[in-house]
Amino acid sequence: ILQIKSFLTIKYKRINSYINMKNNEFNPTVWEVFSQLADTTQSCNLGQGFPDWNPPDFVLDSLKIVSSEQSKYHQYTRPSGHIPLVELISKRYSLHLDRYINPLNEVAISVGATQALYLSFLTLLSQDDEVIIFEPFFDLYLKQIKLTKAIPKFVALGGNSSTLDNPWALDIDALKSAITPKTKI
Repeated sequence: ILQIKSFLTIKYKRINSYINMKNNEFNPTVWEVFSQLADTTQSCNLGQGFPDWNPPDFVLDSLKIVSSEQSKYHQYTRPSGHIPLVELISKRYSLHLDRYINPLNEVAISVGATQALYLSFLTLLSQDDEVIIFEPFFDLYLKQIKLTKAIPKFVALGGNSSTLDNPWALDIDALKSAITPKTKI
């Protein structure tokens, strides 16, 4: 119990310090830049989902049923996913991976890849751990890594390893030289 308490205290302090970080430490995300640019130029922003039409009738009808008294879904689901959903995913991936996937211990649902990646970084990284990032990369990765106080190490794709058939080839020597005893991811 003391080990669990100690672990939770450390994680809580780390998460709390991330929440209290000053936002001006980071540049705007690519989404912020392009959204502002689309607004300024009155152009169509295809970078994010901003639909200007109503959902299909079957979606609206389903919403009416789920929000009515006829529905049994009036409670928060478990944090790692609704049981019927994780069971379906377990069944599918058990076939795909040719082994049983435990739905309650090996399947977790997140609100998207951004959250899943960030939670993985928070779980796996500590201050001064190193993370290898292949360039080019999505700008959010760097911000998430910096929030954990880990150190990003960059390995460019292409360069001397590139060919006409594979312009984004991985330079294995560059990757090997970026790996140190502090490399976690």
